[in-house]
Amino acid sequence: FTSITSQVPTASMVLFLNKLFGKMDSLSDKYGCYKVETIGDAYMCASGHDGKADHVICMLKFAIAVQQEASKMKLPNGEPLRMRVGLHTGPAFTGVVGRKCPRFCFFGDTVNTAARMEQTGMPQCIHISARLRNGLRDIHDKRPQTVKAAPPDKTRQRRASVDSD
Repeated sequence: FTSITSQVPTASMVLFLNKLFGKMDSLSDKYGCYKVETIGDAYMCASGHDGKADHVICMLKFAIAVQQEASKMKLPNGEPLRMRVGLHTGPAFTGVVGRKCPRFCFFGDTVNTAARMEQTGMPQCIHISARLRNGLRDIHDKRPQTVKAAPPDKTRQRRASVDSD
């Protein structure tokens, strides 16, 4: 992403991100996920903080839908958008920080792990942690899935489709 920003006018990048994040905002509403924040080209959202029991499925459906939308988009330099997604589940702490432009934020190892999952993931893949994968097993996901290992026993990346709601 950083290299692309030096190739195109800043205004083009801002318009592109606004279009992308607008689509993601709509999808977060559809799948019951909460948009926490955007930082540069990163979009952070959460689910389950409201006690929703199926939050793991909601996040996975959201991630799959985001990948499907992203695959239809081109970057301002004409290249296809190849998005990485990282998913993890676990406890997080929330709060409002700052006096000037205060922000509602999520904190904790769960947040950090999800960010690392995204950063180390492969483009056009959803990088899920073992904890999230186990949460999916607990819910009993019925769809057949193709799973790519990376690294073999700790995380999984998947390309999948979501049933339309």
